[in-house]
Amino acid sequence: MAQVYKSVGVEAARIAGRSPEMDAAAERVANAARALAAGHNITGEYLNGIGTSEIRGKRGVTDRIAFVDAEAAASREFGHRTRDGKGYVEGLHIFGRAAGVR
Repeated sequence: MAQVYKSVGVEAARIAGRSPEMDAAAERVANAARALAAGHNITGEYLNGIGTSEIRGKRGVTDRIAFVDAEAAASREFGHRTRDGKGYVEGLHIFGRAAGVR
């Protein structure tokens, strides 16, 4: 009779975390974000701030993220009120679209 151990999911995630495919997937998202951002009047700081990184998760699992390190990145992504407070600028949702979420 077969037996499945409680830790099998975590162990599978650890193995997957060492896969070069994880790097490739994060790069695909970052490249898609660069392409989407290029179509907007966004500074070179924003475009140059797009990258990927390896992060350590819980229980020794390694994951990858695509990110942007630029001033006002959150406001550009999600939207913001105008300086006079009377209007609202819709977010560009660059990373949401790049990841296929939006």
